[in-house]
Amino acid sequence: MEKYSDFKRKFMDLHGRNSCYTNPMIALNIEDQKLFTRLLFVTDTFDNFELVEGEFVTRFSANLDGTLTEEDSDARYVRWGDARNIAFQIIKGKQLPRAFRLTMRLTEPNMEKTLASIGKTAESTNITSLLFNIRYEHEALMLITGCAYSTFTPDRTAEREWDELMLKFLMKHEIPYLRS
Repeated sequence: MEKYSDFKRKFMDLHGRNSCYTNPMIALNIEDQKLFTRLLFVTDTFDNFELVEGEFVTRFSANLDGTLTEEDSDARYVRWGDARNIAFQIIKGKQLPRAFRLTMRLTEPNMEKTLASIGKTAESTNITSLLFNIRYEHEALMLITGCAYSTFTPDRTAEREWDELMLKFLMKHEIPYLRS
């Protein structure tokens, strides 16, 4: 798996050199890994998020780039629901994967709704993405939230709202976690 500095470099490449990545807002240890991975890979629970990228290490390594190549699409990334079966085929088998990492983001329309709920817009907050990383390595599963900005801003209201929404999402789906 990659180091944080490698992740930051890739993030900047994906979201533009002008993006300013803040440090992860919250890191959650997922306590029921079996439930979480079933919801992630077998059900439609995460299907409305977009896949930015994925990396899987089993007996071999596989990478998924979620960037859409279709020019007629308004979306920039593939919905997880369209990539989920491919990811599941990579990891399924008798043995657990050694590691995997997924970067997912809220869709543009849902990001606008989220920001509107707190009286903000993407333009007023300079936010380019509300996202989260799922990391499984060394038999530990973590979910880490993140927020990408086009320029620095001292207002962290949207970040806190995103954190709260992710916690509510986990509670709604009865996914137990511990804050790191």
